[in-house]
Amino acid sequence: MDIFIWFTVILLVLLAVFHLVTGVSNDAVNFLNAAIGSRVASSKVILALAGSGLVIGTFFSGGMMEVVRNGVINPSGFLLHELLIIVVAVTVANILLLDAFNTAGFPTSTTISVIFSLIGAALAIVLIKQNTPDGLEGYSAFINTDRVFMIFAGILASILFAFITGAMAQFFTRLLFTFRHQGKYNLLFSIIGALAITTIFYLLIKKGIGGMFWEENFQWLQNLGTQKVLMGVFWGSALSLWGLATLFHIDIPRLVVFFGTFALALSFASNDLVNFIGLPLTGIESIKEYLNTPNASFSHFPLQFLNTDWERSLHFRDSVYVGFFLMAGIVMVVTLFLSKKLHSVTETEVYLGRQSAGQERFEPSPLSKVLVRSFLNVYQKAEQLLPARVHAFISDRFKAPLPLHRQPATDEVIYFDTVRASVNLVIASLLISIGTYLRFPLSTTFVVFMVAMGTSFADQAWGRESAVYRLSGVLSILGGWFITASGGFIGAFLFSLALHWGGWPVALVLFLIVLVTLWQTNKYHHRKGKKKKN
Repeated sequence: MDIFIWFTVILLVLLAVFHLVTGVSNDAVNFLNAAIGSRVASSKVILALAGSGLVIGTFFSGGMMEVVRNGVINPSGFLLHELLIIVVAVTVANILLLDAFNTAGFPTSTTISVIFSLIGAALAIVLIKQNTPDGLEGYSAFINTDRVFMIFAGILASILFAFITGAMAQFFTRLLFTFRHQGKYNLLFSIIGALAITTIFYLLIKKGIGGMFWEENFQWLQNLGTQKVLMGVFWGSALSLWGLATLFHIDIPRLVVFFGTFALALSFASNDLVNFIGLPLTGIESIKEYLNTPNASFSHFPLQFLNTDWERSLHFRDSVYVGFFLMAGIVMVVTLFLSKKLHSVTETEVYLGRQSAGQERFEPSPLSKVLVRSFLNVYQKAEQLLPARVHAFISDRFKAPLPLHRQPATDEVIYFDTVRASVNLVIASLLISIGTYLRFPLSTTFVVFMVAMGTSFADQAWGRESAVYRLSGVLSILGGWFITASGGFIGAFLFSLALHWGGWPVALVLFLIVLVTLWQTNKYHHRKGKKKKN
């Protein structure tokens, strides 16, 4: 039994590492999109800034572990060996699925992948049980169906809302500052920049810094009160930004992008880390609880203890778990610098929002042609209704968009300016903060991507000729997210059945499949990148 336990723990740790690599390779676009697209600094500086946010954010991720422990499935309805089957099946399914998207350079939602994989694996175990429930109410003893429906509804609602909000915010921002803002509007930029930094800081204290060491190290922040802290951040930021812009002629939107990239990376690690290590960590915790229980039976060990608040328990302070978080942070940072697939995923999203025309990556679909044609008809009618002076004023404010050029210091392509990059970060942070405050379930990947597409649309980056291509790309990625949900569900369902009937030899076979798949896809991606470069 000792050898079996050690084998299981090592397998869970290795799967967690591979899941981290594939997950970060896909989700890093959420916090790298704005900085890389606007080239606020060299790639190494941007990655180092994001990496520091990731490492710090891992130590605030404890509060989110409840999502996989008891948020989707009801652990009291399963036994230890069944939970381990679910953990291995879900993790393997997610690694293979995310790696496929990474190889294709497609961003997808890791939250959706984990949730629907959990549902598929849990459903397989429930159907195997002799006491199979009758009706949907019977399944609620094993799967939290109400929460799953809420999550799905929230994700669907966030798609359109994020796009519209991003488009409106970018339209009025560009109307205010135009593309010719360099060296102008220092006072106005300082005020709006301070609002942006305050919004992003609010995201941190509401969604990011809510985990591990809150009570001990951040009690003073709670004592001061949220309003006082935010007012202090606003006025301090406004004065600092105005001084830097006036005395040193520093571009304020560039500073906002720097701060926002760090903050979103921290928030990503504190909230989405659970998607990658939450399940393996839950399996290890369950094994540890089993070993500490005298005369416990492995095949009949209950899991009611997983319904307790893990963040407040002694497990949370255990040095083993602290080391696990630190290792996760190191793996994420190494992935940032070494993963070629990460750059492919980021490049796809940035390229869809670039300001200038050029070679398009997606072919126009019939649906994109219909949607663009309909929008142009509406736009022409609205244009006719506008007074000539208003139309001329708006056209002048949107004149001379940023051309696709190279940054002199690094010879890297700039896809859009720092004003749009700031709007991307602020609006995405604001929507995520509001969703967290209202406890409204949403996917950060959906929000960040759709905001970026909305701002590029409002910035007239989608020209008459390129709009059908860009919209086709957006629709393709949206369709890919639904493929993620169904693929994760089916894959985890089948893997759970195989593990139940084949035992842990099947787990070893699945692990070997993961190794071979990652090796082969890396070779394929390397050849693909080399061919593209040539």
